[in-house]
Amino acid sequence: MYPRAYKIEGYEPPTELEGPLAMCFKEFSKIDGLPRFSSRIIKKEDFITKPFISHFWAAGFSFSYGTLVRDCGYTDEVDDVFFGEELYLMYKFFMHGYQLYAPPKTLAYHLWERAYRKTYKEDHSKDESKRKRQLKCLEHIKQTVLSDS
Repeated sequence: MYPRAYKIEGYEPPTELEGPLAMCFKEFSKIDGLPRFSSRIIKKEDFITKPFISHFWAAGFSFSYGTLVRDCGYTDEVDDVFFGEELYLMYKFFMHGYQLYAPPKTLAYHLWERAYRKTYKEDHSKDESKRKRQLKCLEHIKQTVLSDS
């Protein structure tokens, strides 16, 4: 589940007609070929009262028992990526038999705006060794995830 957006100024809470956000596939990136995700609002008429199965996972809003990290945690092969991390870990969760769930109501908010800060890419783009490391990590993700398709 992606956290619902908020803005630094002019915050308006969701209306009673809006529920939590469910993650969904958006597109395949033209840059690296990996999927990008988006979200859709679960409308009031679709409300559910219990956590629901989610096919996607967001690193910014995740909680579980520690066994998940022990079984599927981060590895050196993918230690320096931004896009691709969630896909790789979703794959590992699936391969280890974990089921993902999302809460039936909004529990967290996230400041999606990026204009006020450097992005991950901007912060790492001038370091050639990091860029090469990121490309190596992305290639590992593609090979791992696509090897079973």
